[in-house]
Amino acid sequence: MMGSLVSEIDISENGMALDALKQVGPGQHFLGSEHTQSNFETAFWRSSIADYTTYEQWSSKVHKRQNQEQGCEQSKCLIRIRPRN
Repeated sequence: MMGSLVSEIDISENGMALDALKQVGPGQHFLGSEHTQSNFETAFWRSSIADYTTYEQWSSKVHKRQNQEQGCEQSKCLIRIRPRN
């Protein structure tokens, strides 16, 4: 992350994107511009340890894991209670 914060500013023709500014014009967005489409995948740094799931997805995973753990604990209790024949 620190590497992306202290990296040099790209002042190349591609980095400045002046052609994209002219192409899009005032009051418009750049999402469909050719420049954005060819650069968006490398423009942002993403952490390899951060979780980018939504709260709902994260919560669902946690509940599933808790249910599985509870099921294992209940199975262990049943095994201890029920004698083997």
